[in-house]
Amino acid sequence: MSGAVVVEVGGLNTRAGRASAMLPEHVLPSWEQKSSRSNNSSRSSSRNGKSEGAERAVVKPVEHGMVNNWDAFESMLGKSFQRVLGPQSTQPSAAMNTEADAEAEGEGISSSSGSSSNSTSMPPVLLVDSPALSEKDRERACELAMEKFGAPSYFAINDLVASVYSAGRISSYVFDMGYDKCSVGAVHDGFLFPHTFQTVHVGGAHVTQCLRDLLAERTHEITLKQAEAIKLDRVRVPLDFAREASQARFSDDDSSFVTLPDGQRVPLSDAGLRAAESLFQPMLAGKPGIGLSDTLADTVNMCQHDKDYQPLQNLPLFFLGTGGASQLPGVDERIYADLMTNLITTSASKPIFISALQQAPDRHHAAWIGGSIVASLPRFIDNNFVSRAEYEEVGASAIHRHC
Repeated sequence: MSGAVVVEVGGLNTRAGRASAMLPEHVLPSWEQKSSRSNNSSRSSSRNGKSEGAERAVVKPVEHGMVNNWDAFESMLGKSFQRVLGPQSTQPSAAMNTEADAEAEGEGISSSSGSSSNSTSMPPVLLVDSPALSEKDRERACELAMEKFGAPSYFAINDLVASVYSAGRISSYVFDMGYDKCSVGAVHDGFLFPHTFQTVHVGGAHVTQCLRDLLAERTHEITLKQAEAIKLDRVRVPLDFAREASQARFSDDDSSFVTLPDGQRVPLSDAGLRAAESLFQPMLAGKPGIGLSDTLADTVNMCQHDKDYQPLQNLPLFFLGTGGASQLPGVDERIYADLMTNLITTSASKPIFISALQQAPDRHHAAWIGGSIVASLPRFIDNNFVSRAEYEEVGASAIHRHC
């Protein structure tokens, strides 16, 4: 079967589709709800017949770019393959069924499972992951694809490099503004230099929560869904936070109010600006560390003074922004202004370019798109994927030779 399957399990959504597709064919929520019961729930029942202590727990496979729950991660991969390839794609792999068949033969039982067809029908798999993923976890993901799902070959690419490819580039500073974090790094010739990778522990979800909390403090309780809708419709990144927030606090015109679906008018005041500012001042969201602009400036200074890697010293000051939170209006203008201030010496000799892919409404899919582009390059699968033969000879550690 030709054409790799490209999967990205993100903090908010899981994207899946065939390589060479312009956009992911399927976008699934990256979480599951599972029932959990207290120890004595089986012995006690409520009057409506339902066991007491039963709860619906939300399980997230990935948080902050790292696999948080491997069972949920495996489940998301299985769902992705089912959506793209059909329900038979997640049948046990040929390797696993061979052992079962051998046991059956030893007991004199005739086996006719026919499961070996899975290894031939399953296409190559490309996983878009995070630079935050450890080597051990990368190996485990490789094992899942090869052992559990019977992939004939496998490749992994981190989301920052994939995002750069999606923009038709191979070198760039890149910042990915995701659901629960922002990631920053320097990519040169399609390679992310690991020591330049940094994380800001604030993402789009924190902006939404911060907005909700600020409005709640002003006696206007709203749901997260309502806060998300207000964020998408009314929140923007301030260019000058102190000045604009002060003006917003004393504004009473119609633009300072939002109307909820139930007709309730809520004064927005400076809440939207403060929520967006948390991306640049994480303490506003109760998070430690420096914000996005300062992290980008720190990465540039690191590269400019890197005596071991000459290419990084000469990397153009082109900053590519991707991810759902990059859709907030004013992101590129704010980062440009901050970098012009923080990099005044460097910017005097090198022009600064900021591209939050404003022209690309699907930039929240940028990492998946980049993975799709890579997997569809001529002979890329043959030359770069971990083959079944190499996997059986070396094991999952073979992934580090290729990725």
